[in-house]
Amino acid sequence: MSNTPITRTLVNELLLFAGLLFFGFIIMPGLIYLVGGQVFGDFDGGYLQFFGQLTRRLVDGNLVAWFLVLSPWLGIQTIRLTLLALRATSGRGRDAKV
Repeated sequence: MSNTPITRTLVNELLLFAGLLFFGFIIMPGLIYLVGGQVFGDFDGGYLQFFGQLTRRLVDGNLVAWFLVLSPWLGIQTIRLTLLALRATSGRGRDAKV
């Protein structure tokens, strides 16, 4: 595989996606479990049952579970697209003549 800018960009995007997917699937459910335990009380069955239910829902195609796991990546993409739109529109006002 050659080391072109497109290849580097693709590799960087795949690494970003993999890292955020790891965070969304491994780290975030643990944080949700901990915070949920503090706010709502203990989850019946403990963390392993909580994680097992999340995994089963992912396998079953539950859209809420997939949104939860993909939300770190979706959040980053939303921020990136917003910044891109702001950069694209911010230059227009300077060039306009009154």
